[in-house]
Amino acid sequence: MTDLRETFEERIEELPNDEETTDIVDLLADLPPETDREWELALTRIAESLPDRSDELREIFEGEVTGLTDTETVQWAAFFCYCTYLRRRGNIADLGQLLDTYESTFGDQPMYPHLRALHQKQLRTASSYQRAIDYTEMAQERVPAGHEGVEHSYVTAIVRALEDGHARDLDIDSETLLKRAESTMDRIMADPVYPKFKVTLGRVRALQGEYNDALQLINEGINLEDDSKDSYALRINSYRTHESRVYLEKYRAEIERQQAKLEENVDSAVEKIDDIQEESEDQFENLQEKTEEKVTELQGQTLQFLGFFSTLLAVIISTVTISLNFSIVPAASLIIVLIGGLLIAFGGFAVILPVDKALKRGVALFSMGLVTTGIGFVIAAVIGGVI
Repeated sequence: MTDLRETFEERIEELPNDEETTDIVDLLADLPPETDREWELALTRIAESLPDRSDELREIFEGEVTGLTDTETVQWAAFFCYCTYLRRRGNIADLGQLLDTYESTFGDQPMYPHLRALHQKQLRTASSYQRAIDYTEMAQERVPAGHEGVEHSYVTAIVRALEDGHARDLDIDSETLLKRAESTMDRIMADPVYPKFKVTLGRVRALQGEYNDALQLINEGINLEDDSKDSYALRINSYRTHESRVYLEKYRAEIERQQAKLEENVDSAVEKIDDIQEESEDQFENLQEKTEEKVTELQGQTLQFLGFFSTLLAVIISTVTISLNFSIVPAASLIIVLIGGLLIAFGGFAVILPVDKALKRGVALFSMGLVTTGIGFVIAAVIGGVI
């Protein structure tokens, strides 16, 4: 296969830049079968090497070619080569129009769906990516398994669609598509490996989140690229663009991971703060309740002291008054009755105070008052009986 490729490379380099189509026709007639990978590579090389002879390619597939046993094959090869020329120059609109025009002429050719897929990928819309995948699957059915050009086109259709954010617009979920892309790349990663295949596999790894592996594969592809080719600078620039995208996605994923970790820490801190705040509120409520109880108790004690001193003052004043107006025995009887009455009143007052054991103390005082009053009345009765 390598000898065949070198032979065609030499013949392509020897093609003169004139307006005759005979030399190109002869070269196209000698190409390997269409389903052979070398057929596409040879046509791509012709498109790269003879940009000034594109009109002659068009003349071949639009006109009549004589002197050949298989004219249609040569015209189809010229058409494919011309479409490759348009695609590489970025004339996507002209390419689409040409494909539509010649669908009825070349639509049954095995590699025609592949050409359609290459065009659809360039449109970069959700629907065009899906059509590109569909076309490559159709091409896979028409060519032998493991055709590197078709297989690689299938993978790049998936990769571009996912890189451009159209995962939700595709008929199959991204995880399944990436698994298919990975298995497809495993089939075509033969020795020697095409540099761009390394880069494509790196892009697949990046979409799977394996950024370090992706960067390694892309750099391997860059190192494998032949710097003697005219397209070397363009290819390296394209590879570096993919490398930059992977770095960007890697940093974005790391930022998102750090952000998620930060949000988790913030949520944990907020939860702890809420717990501390709730605990503080409970402690404050308990303290407030205890303070209110203490204040109520102090108020009750204050009222008890006031009542006690008021009673004591009343007893003193009444005792002095009675002592000055009555003899000793009647005065003592009246003082005892007065003290009993004051105890009864103070006991009733104590019952209504908001303090601990107020009822017990009030009943005790009330009882003492009743007893004291009774003693006073008994003394008074006795005194009255003696007199």
